[in-house]
Amino acid sequence: MEAPGNEGVAGRVKLTLGSVGYVESGFASRLGLPMALLENQHGEFVAPTIAAGQAAMNSANSEQVEEVANTMIDPTAQGSYPITTYTWFLIRDNYESTEKSTAIRNLLGWILTEGQNHAESLHYLPLPATVSSSVLASLQLQ
Repeated sequence: MEAPGNEGVAGRVKLTLGSVGYVESGFASRLGLPMALLENQHGEFVAPTIAAGQAAMNSANSEQVEEVANTMIDPTAQGSYPITTYTWFLIRDNYESTEKSTAIRNLLGWILTEGQNHAESLHYLPLPATVSSSVLASLQLQ
């Protein structure tokens, strides 16, 4: 069965006896859905927790976003959840108005700094400080 977005899939899984689906762990957690323990490279069966996601992100030991993203695919660190990834945002180089450009830059700056304080309560992983700093620098927001 198809369902639109994480909320639709999570809702469909909750209502369909014996179903299996793939959604963000935050949606599954909020709906009380059981979540799979997955085997990582160390033979550990790991739940999708903040600590297991941070172990996956930290396995890169890098400040480069691309390197961290690549190592989160089947990470090598003990205790790491094997399917951890970023939530990406795509932005234009230029917008039709200065006001819109400024608003987007301010939003991104907030997400990468103060916004990180809200990540765990929303069941997202706070970015390592080195990654946030690297992205802020690449966006020329530092």
